[in-house]
Amino acid sequence: MRLIPLSALSVVVCCLTAPPCSAICQNGKEPASATAEEVKPPIVTLPDSVVMKDIAYITDGDPLQKMDIYAPKEAENAPVVVFIHGGGLSKRDKDEVSSQPKLFNAAGIIVVSINYRLVPAVTHPENVRDVAAAIAWISRNISKHGGDPGQIFVLGHSEIGRAPSELQSH
Repeated sequence: MRLIPLSALSVVVCCLTAPPCSAICQNGKEPASATAEEVKPPIVTLPDSVVMKDIAYITDGDPLQKMDIYAPKEAENAPVVVFIHGGGLSKRDKDEVSSQPKLFNAAGIIVVSINYRLVPAVTHPENVRDVAAAIAWISRNISKHGGDPGQIFVLGHSEIGRAPSELQSH
């Protein structure tokens, strides 16, 4: 996988199969094919990874407007991968980061896994605005956690994986 820095002109977007946004966003309901809550894989980290959980990216925001940071021990000017969970905008959460913290931390890369508000509590594109707010927070603050704000990369699953390209078009 080739990663490109997040900037006004370039965004890494990993869109996997998902129901079209219109299936969820227009009527605020999950598509008929949605299944019961799935079992989450465990979060896997290196033994010496620094883990910071439930950091609010909006002061006094919604309980879902939080992120987790997984950093290699003694990270300094490390690249940052922002993981945006899938779920068709209506389910799942940042804890589905799975083994990514271990894999990226072993390569000296910080992982930030973000949550965003879900449909039907909000309508699209409010969840995309949450992603933008999280990335803005990361850009302003990641250096305090050993990251390089000039090397932020985005990895998204499902419908929300399109968020970075939507942000560029607004």
